[in-house]
Amino acid sequence: MLVGVDMNFPFLVILIYFGLGGFCVILLFFVLWYWEVEICFEDRVWGEGGERIFLSPGVGGVG
Repeated sequence: MLVGVDMNFPFLVILIYFGLGGFCVILLFFVLWYWEVEICFEDRVWGEGGERIFLSPGVGGVG
């Protein structure tokens, strides 16, 4: 049992490390993309009645 724990421990550490790293990278790219959309398409984000128009990549020629 102790051998099994020793064999699995490095794998769990690597899995958690890369999992958190991947999550941070995705979050960073999402924040940068959202910030870029807010700056570049600020006049297109708000509709005529003031309602919020959500922009997504690949929709309406954005992204």
